[in-house]
Amino acid sequence: MNNRTLKIVQLNMARSMEVSTELRSLCISNNIDIAIVQEPYTRYGKLSDLEDSDTRVVKTQTNEQHGVWAAIVVFNRHLDIICRENLTTIRTVVLSVTHPGQTPIDIISSYFQFRKDMAEFVREISEINQSLTNRTIIGADVNAFSPWWHDPRRNDKGRLVECMITSLDLTIENRPDSGWSFHGARGNSNVDVTLSRGINGAILDWSIDQAGTSSDHSLITYSLTDQVVMVSPHRVNRFHDAKIDTHRLLDVLETKIGNYPVSEDISDAAKYLTNAIMETCTEVLLKRARKSSPRPPWWNADVTASKANLNRAKRRILREATAEARNAFKAARNVHVANIRRAKFNLWKKFADVPINGKQMWGKLTKWLIRGRQEPKVPTVLVRQDGTYTSNLEDTIELMVDELIPHSVNDIQPEPLPSEQKSATIELDELRYVDKRTPPPEQTG
Repeated sequence: MNNRTLKIVQLNMARSMEVSTELRSLCISNNIDIAIVQEPYTRYGKLSDLEDSDTRVVKTQTNEQHGVWAAIVVFNRHLDIICRENLTTIRTVVLSVTHPGQTPIDIISSYFQFRKDMAEFVREISEINQSLTNRTIIGADVNAFSPWWHDPRRNDKGRLVECMITSLDLTIENRPDSGWSFHGARGNSNVDVTLSRGINGAILDWSIDQAGTSSDHSLITYSLTDQVVMVSPHRVNRFHDAKIDTHRLLDVLETKIGNYPVSEDISDAAKYLTNAIMETCTEVLLKRARKSSPRPPWWNADVTASKANLNRAKRRILREATAEARNAFKAARNVHVANIRRAKFNLWKKFADVPINGKQMWGKLTKWLIRGRQEPKVPTVLVRQDGTYTSNLEDTIELMVDELIPHSVNDIQPEPLPSEQKSATIELDELRYVDKRTPPPEQTG
């Protein structure tokens, strides 16, 4: 058993693109594993700066403004996740997260709209809770006041949320004297809550960072420490299925299945059948190579960061055709080009500094520099069966034809067939006739 820590942040992003950029930069620089967000900024159906090939994102259903109310962003690629689409609604999204081979934790991101009936949200969370495991974390903007999450006021919406917390046996993880989670025009309040069940005090270092982003909500950060049994990663084999010897595949599979005992337990039977299929594919089919990374070998973290900054500057110049945006784009472009050149130079320098140790590391280039251009070696002289050599190219070709093309002295020699074409001989009378009908050439002067 080893202790593994998940670093989690929670934030209402106030539908700001600038906050999206700030949150991504903060999560990458601080090695955040999971971000629980409400009111994210979306562009063409995706979370701006947060939804790309380096992250995994689950979102609520599209709302009436063609955006989403809540989402969960997973930055850690080593986590196993399951999107609970059957429990996801317009305001709530559910995601099961786990280390490989461990008991999952259900993480919920929810947004309680201020101008909607609070009883509807409470009923929704209560219905979703019936399908959740005993290990649950809820990050929500409840838009309700209660001393339970350290707000000095209490309203009717807060009382409904209190009843929900009690009925679902949830624990409030908010800490006192941590500051305000919302800074609005009418004052400060605490409306962002972190709830848990079955965690047993594993949530540590819960705090509020009021200057983390430019959102009017404060950034909530905490860590989850869990006992994890380390399991070896399962190697996934990929096979070519273009040309399959079906008869051999069926014969080997029948033999493999016969080697396993007959079990009435459905789990054991499924395990035996899976193992038999895998063993058969490994023995019969050709393995497919893993897909190589599309990035060049000199690519590093600095190039990744400058590329992201360049993309953001490009989007900005498309939105704002100003001199400031153009200057920012040019600066980001110059930094990115400089990082690429520096990365290439460092990789080449590292390669050049490695001693050769007597080996031809340069391959064909070294051979060409030392020996020069070599003419192709084509044999022009061959040895006959009697030990003599051919004297010229014609003798060599004749010997190759005699040796390579089967023949015998008893072969029937082909006889030429009479041609059906008219003889090409021209009579004198025909030539005179043609000459008379041909006009003389024009005289030029």
